[in-house]
Amino acid sequence: MQFKIYFSILSILIISSSSFAQNQTDAEGQKQGHWHINMPEKYGEDGYQEDGYFKDGKKEGVWYTMSSMGDTLAIEQYKFGNKNGVSKYYDLEGLVRKESWLAHNPKQEYDTIEVYDINDPNKVELKRVKIEGTTVKHGTWIYYYPGGKMIQRKEEYVLGDLKSDAPLANKTVKTVAKDSTSTPKKIIPKQVLQYEKENSGKKKIKVRTGNTGY
Repeated sequence: MQFKIYFSILSILIISSSSFAQNQTDAEGQKQGHWHINMPEKYGEDGYQEDGYFKDGKKEGVWYTMSSMGDTLAIEQYKFGNKNGVSKYYDLEGLVRKESWLAHNPKQEYDTIEVYDINDPNKVELKRVKIEGTTVKHGTWIYYYPGGKMIQRKEEYVLGDLKSDAPLANKTVKTVAKDSTSTPKKIIPKQVLQYEKENSGKKKIKVRTGNTGY
């Protein structure tokens, strides 16, 4: 149902935009404003359509990609002409995956970002980092089984690095209580038990221990 709603909204946007100016460039030849792009079939690859906005020749905001038949293939977020935020990808059966990206301002060498603690999602730390590249994987990536209902796997990225499980020291480890019954009992010879029984209550009797001086 959600997939069909996206398609309906997108169709309305495309139809309504036909009455307004689109596919415009400025005096410097840079694409500006709303654009609807038709890409024909090429080298055996299926044709598709793109719909979204340009700012100074770069994609900005939400962009929709449809098949030549009008089926939604992707809903992507852009900033500074690169992917930023959550992007969703579809096939005819539904949602295939969700991606999360972080785009950098090309005019800044450093940027301040929020980094979430993988062990405590409520803990956020601001970090100033040097920008490398135009956009990096950042956040949760989710892959779905066919049909787009059940999650197949998740991946967590921080500035392009895939995060593995937290160290064992940070995890709660279940310990098994020591079983007192497993402690070996001290075995007392029968002769010693008999000796102690016969001499209980009597004065201490010297016995040969093997030590010198007796």
